[in-house]
Amino acid sequence: MDWYAEDTAYLEDEILLEYADGRTRAAQVKHWRPHKNGLLLTLDGVSDRNAAELLRGVRVCTARENLPELPDNEAYIEDLMGRRVVLADNTFVGVLHHIELPAGQMLFALRDDDWEYLFPVREEFIVSLQDPIVIDPPEGLLETCRSPLRQNQNA
Repeated sequence: MDWYAEDTAYLEDEILLEYADGRTRAAQVKHWRPHKNGLLLTLDGVSDRNAAELLRGVRVCTARENLPELPDNEAYIEDLMGRRVVLADNTFVGVLHHIELPAGQMLFALRDDDWEYLFPVREEFIVSLQDPIVIDPPEGLLETCRSPLRQNQNA
């Protein structure tokens, strides 16, 4: 599984498995170990590879009350989804659609009507994580990290 938390203590509490169709069920982690850029979990009641394969793509969540409060300059990814993203001069860039983690580098996937920007999440580029998220990329970065969402008729 992809792992976004800095602390694995959350795995000591009951976790929630969230399926793509909206169903959820509680589970208990028996064991975990690091694997590539994520974790491999062994769950109570999941005793073989076939049972584990059925969980591919399931979101692993913890109860909100198990999460610590964060300082002002940090946010939980879930809270950022769907937020508007603007430049320091308030120019609209897009909406935070999802997060990607190629090679351990976090990227915000920002979308407007025509473009997707895979924007590198680096402290020096993020002014604020409040709503809206404010970014201050170096000149030319947005142009190099964008791709069309569909065939652009005017290009």
